[in-house]
Amino acid sequence: MANSFMGTRPILVVSDPELIKDMNIKNFHHFVDHMDTKSGDPLNDRSLFNLMGDEWKAMRSVISPTFSSGKMRAMHPLIIDCVHRLDQYLETKAINGDELDVKRAMGNLTMDVIASCTS
Repeated sequence: MANSFMGTRPILVVSDPELIKDMNIKNFHHFVDHMDTKSGDPLNDRSLFNLMGDEWKAMRSVISPTFSSGKMRAMHPLIIDCVHRLDQYLETKAINGDELDVKRAMGNLTMDVIASCTS
């Protein structure tokens, strides 16, 4: 763990995987609210990372079954395949000296993972 600041606001950065697991799974009810990072974008502001209180609890209860340990284990090889495709794409870009639109590449990876894991 480390102390830091987000602007003038003190924050605690947790990097211990077991502690993160405890916070996000076993004791998540103690960590419902967090720093408000809403941007004014109606889609982004409704994501699990930006919701708080009862809205966060409701969204988490809907999403949690999708990310059970068994389902995550089953998705792992699919995600690895997507990352390997991205790696090949990045290598080709580097070899050719082409510019890379990182935002687009990450967006494509995200969609590839979602499509692979939900089909």
